[in-house]
Amino acid sequence: MEEKKGLKKNLGVATAMAIVVGCVIGSGVFFKPQAIYTATGGAPGLGMIAWIITGLASIAAALTFAEVAIMIPKTGGMVAYLEEIYNPVVGFLAGWVQTILFYPAMTSALAVVCAQQAALFIGDGFTVPLAIGIIILIIFLNSLGSKVGGSVQIIFTVCKLIPLILLMIFGFIKGGGANPIFTPMVGDGLSPAVVLGQLMVAILFAFEGWTNVGAIAGEMKNPGRDLPIAIVGGVSVIMGVYFIINISYLWVLPASELAGMTAPASAVALKIFGDVGGKIVSVGIMISVFGACNGFVLSGSRVAYSLAAEG
Repeated sequence: MEEKKGLKKNLGVATAMAIVVGCVIGSGVFFKPQAIYTATGGAPGLGMIAWIITGLASIAAALTFAEVAIMIPKTGGMVAYLEEIYNPVVGFLAGWVQTILFYPAMTSALAVVCAQQAALFIGDGFTVPLAIGIIILIIFLNSLGSKVGGSVQIIFTVCKLIPLILLMIFGFIKGGGANPIFTPMVGDGLSPAVVLGQLMVAILFAFEGWTNVGAIAGEMKNPGRDLPIAIVGGVSVIMGVYFIINISYLWVLPASELAGMTAPASAVALKIFGDVGGKIVSVGIMISVFGACNGFVLSGSRVAYSLAAEG
């Protein structure tokens, strides 16, 4: 479309994969074990199996999404796909909801989580001003161009994996490894089928965000080649990270203890690294949610642009 000439095709597979991984891995990986092992009654088995099942379902969805993205390599992602496949009205409604509600809400929530973690170092009372400052900073960086926004996304995606890798490595090195991983499946008196449904809903939320990459298709140098690699590769990386780090959590603390902790990752880090462990996780959460916030601004602004370009 003539009005879309303003977007330069200067984004590659690294930026696309960073959006997939960066938007999905936010704060959930640090807190989700509590919800999972509460649902299983403190038993680890079905929780670990649910990570595998839901991960494979997400990869199947990613394959489908990648095929559509190849056929419709337009800026706007889901909006463009729904317009092309169904009807312009359907695409507009999806774009309207994303622009008015979804992206602003996700950006705000992530900025608040980032500010809350920063408050542990600078004191309470600054959460809201700091959250607003984080959003303004991210918008400023992205207004410098897609290359700057993409570079920020790559840097923070790499940085967010560092604390997760540390938790994995030292969890296996310093953890006792005596806790059960795949047994028992669920606690006494619980239905595995019912619990599995609850677990999949919770874990699917942890996978939320990888579809955002479709919004930058119009700015990619070679979307036909790079989008499928980014989408399927990114979701596979996410599944691997989630599965391995949850094993490392169990390597250190049993599922019954993780179920009763509001911040399971911090508890594991304290066990591994001592008092400094909590600070490591807090910094990790800050980096992780900042990167996710940038990813939502980077992709969400393209949805608004696409709607505006079409009048």
